[in-house]
Amino acid sequence: MLVRHHHLRLDPSTRGRMNDSKSYAASQPRGEVMIGGTVDDVVERNSPHSLRATR
Repeated sequence: MLVRHHHLRLDPSTRGRMNDSKSYAASQPRGEVMIGGTVDDVVERNSPHSLRATR
């Protein structure tokens, strides 16, 4: 599947997790996947199954 991303949303608290300072949340390790929301278009797909939007 080929997807074109138009927008990536990261929670504001993510900024504080991107460094090693003391925080209520654990720091985000460098090179690890960050959780966020996206707005995308499916450009190409190889599956005959229909696509549904998720929220």
